[in-house]
Amino acid sequence: MSRSCLMPVFAAKILNGDATTMAHLSTSAPIGSLFACLYLSVRRGIAGLERLIVVAQVLIGISVISFSLSRQVGLSIIILVFTGCFSILLITSSNMIIQTLVAEDKRGRVMSFYALAMVGMIPFGNLLAGTLAQNLVRLMP
Repeated sequence: MSRSCLMPVFAAKILNGDATTMAHLSTSAPIGSLFACLYLSVRRGIAGLERLIVVAQVLIGISVISFSLSRQVGLSIIILVFTGCFSILLITSSNMIIQTLVAEDKRGRVMSFYALAMVGMIPFGNLLAGTLAQNLVRLMP
């Protein structure tokens, strides 16, 4: 999620773009999310989702690293489509497994901890990413 808060800097400084570039980058990840939702909607059950979670985590890392190395707008858009797809696969698969396996009387408590971990920690990750980016920019020539 930290890529969203760093996107304006990346669009302007790295890709030498403008508001249109930012708009294209911002809409590419949700397109990938749509593909992930379509894939998950045709799945039957949770069998194999634990493997999908591990693969999605690895592919998110690879796609974010690829995005950071990209210097072309078109390639960056394609990479962000994959990043959005893998992110939703990871989040939704985790959610599906938790809601399926947890006992019904404990589901509310478990899901509140899950929501805290997933959504409640995003601002801290964004703060860390912004601080790291600011300090790394100072080191660059």
